[in-house]
Amino acid sequence: FELPTLLRKAIQMQAYPQAVKYYSQAAAILSQYEHVNSFDGIREDCENTVKLLIQALRDTLSDPAISAVQVLETTDMLVELKVPPGDVIKLYLDTAHVTLQLTLTLLARRQKIRTSWSSWTRQGTPSWGLCPSPSPPTRVPSARTHT
Repeated sequence: FELPTLLRKAIQMQAYPQAVKYYSQAAAILSQYEHVNSFDGIREDCENTVKLLIQALRDTLSDPAISAVQVLETTDMLVELKVPPGDVIKLYLDTAHVTLQLTLTLLARRQKIRTSWSSWTRQGTPSWGLCPSPSPPTRVPSARTHT
């Protein structure tokens, strides 16, 4: 029974869906034979490894760069691992809150830049003292004299 080793390898490779699949397939067998002493060590090792997997999934959700698809997949995996629904909902809402705050901040900055740019172009291009204002051309007398 190599489940603990398979779980650890999948977690190390960040192959979380695969780890969840391994555990889900073996969980029924582990619970079916929970009364057999030889399975105690394997079950305990698996439970500890699944705790690491759950923490890795929680960490994934706390990444502000996570996509909406990744959020859904990660929350689905947490549900499949029997994480209490209230905890999964809280993690989901926390992630959505952070993502929304970042989006609103980005939009506010863009709007500020856009507003700043449009007011700047409406007022005309300022010289900031770097370029003199254009003045009308002056006639320079030629060196030749007319007779």
